[in-house]
Amino acid sequence: MRLGAPIETVFSGALRFWIASIGSLLAVLAILTVAGVAVIELTVSRPPDPFRTGSFEFNLAPGWWCDTEGAEYVCYPGGKPPYSAIAIMAVKERGADDNLSAYERHLREPKARAGKAGGGTTSSTVVM
Repeated sequence: MRLGAPIETVFSGALRFWIASIGSLLAVLAILTVAGVAVIELTVSRPPDPFRTGSFEFNLAPGWWCDTEGAEYVCYPGGKPPYSAIAIMAVKERGADDNLSAYERHLREPKARAGKAGGGTTSSTVVM
């Protein structure tokens, strides 16, 4: 009396089942991983790139970078020179003359400037 299929048929069917199940699982995991990465790339923005010194810090615009040139910090946009804009920052330690009255005194002093053709001009500042 035969109750079932031959043993070879049972094992080959079970093996095919497990291979198909594992293959399907791996395919679903791969699709979900790709979909998750795509959603993250499209919805999450990158954090800003901070520029930090011992005195100050600020967030750089995308593509900008800063270098130290002497006592100044010079920041450049992305791309090749000539640049459409640059930012130059000079930092000075605070001293005794760093107050509003000393700054206004400095502004009131006339400044002489030499011209290109040998002449010159003197600036004047009117504080209102």
